[in-house]
Amino acid sequence: MDIKLDPTVIKTKSIEIALEFLRNTMKKHCNMELNISETGSPDLIIKIRPYIQKDSISEPSGYRFTPSKGNTPALLEGESSSGITGGLIYLGEHIAVNGSYPDYIQREPVFDLRLAS
Repeated sequence: MDIKLDPTVIKTKSIEIALEFLRNTMKKHCNMELNISETGSPDLIIKIRPYIQKDSISEPSGYRFTPSKGNTPALLEGESSSGITGGLIYLGEHIAVNGSYPDYIQREPVFDLRLAS
């Protein structure tokens, strides 16, 4: 699968770790090689955007959440009957907003994965 990295994405260490995690996950679970570049006609486009999740305990309908462990970023995957159609890769830790629970916001942006149209 060919993936395009949005040109506005700045390649930080966290992003490199997340991209490697994405490559390894797709290879292991989907037997799919990912070719990530900033050019070409991709099957999937990776962008970065802030993501706020009001309730981090319960998963949104149709999504699967995998918490982070060590250097492995957490992953929120969108699913459909045809498989994963998009998802969010969390970078960083959850922090409480205004001290209220369970309202959370990310310390860092996340990948926004969407199928290229």
